[in-house]
Amino acid sequence: MPAKHCAFAGCSFTAASAEDLQAHLKAQHEAALKTAASLLPIFSTTSNATRSPQAETQQWMLKLQSAYNEAVAVKSRESAPLAGLSIDRRCLYAYEKNLQESPPEALICFACARRFPHVPAFERNDIAWVHPLTRVDEQDAPESHKFLHMNSNELADIMGYDAYLSRYGSLPGGPDLGGSTRSRVRRLEGDGELRKRVG
Repeated sequence: MPAKHCAFAGCSFTAASAEDLQAHLKAQHEAALKTAASLLPIFSTTSNATRSPQAETQQWMLKLQSAYNEAVAVKSRESAPLAGLSIDRRCLYAYEKNLQESPPEALICFACARRFPHVPAFERNDIAWVHPLTRVDEQDAPESHKFLHMNSNELADIMGYDAYLSRYGSLPGGPDLGGSTRSRVRRLEGDGELRKRVG
């Protein structure tokens, strides 16, 4: 079963992708969609002075597709909800194809520990894979690297030990993690023999 078909009355065109259907609408049904498409706003923030001919073509194709989608939606709302085995099969086929080609994931944010769904094939996701450690130059010194686009001082202001204590060291109803804990940790850090034994 083809993934796409043309909804114009009397047209039997089918396609395997949205791009093929969009090209068909431009070639065969542009005259019917032209009036509605010309009334749609520009979908890009690029100014008219800097927009290339290729961008203009893409903009017009997007308007044609949008006018076509809205026409289908209007006709669908005028009748009873569609249901049938052919629609179910097409949905299940598209679902299985997407699972095989671009399986969904549940990624965890490094900063807030929240989980977000992520589909690699989608252009817009609320989370993305990133390389946290990047090298600024060819040296191996700590100053030559950035973590999440932050240098060591910026990182310490957000995730450092002192920053943690200043935010959560003396919360009401909780233990006091103030001066005694800080001095004890620093004393351990300054013990060379301890570092040698631990290392």
